[in-house]
Amino acid sequence: MNTRRQWSRFFSVFFFVTLVAVRDAHAYLDPGTGSYILQLLIGAFLGAMYAVKLCWSSIKMFFSRLFGKKTSAAVPPAAEQKSADKREKISV
Repeated sequence: MNTRRQWSRFFSVFFFVTLVAVRDAHAYLDPGTGSYILQLLIGAFLGAMYAVKLCWSSIKMFFSRLFGKKTSAAVPPAAEQKSADKREKISV
């Protein structure tokens, strides 16, 4: 565990120093770079939407359980319906 923390600290310091020590890059971005970045953003968006589509039933069930209507734990809904049917037969 201690070795893992040391490696983590080493890489954190290394990347920080690398980012701070960089001077001017004098890089050239051609018009194709912009379209490539746009393609990446569109692809990421569509991939996220497809992932949501695949998991939609699980997401919907999670929120319905989280915010759904609470039922009485003592009497299940099926038992309530049966007792209501019996009351109708008696009252008729």
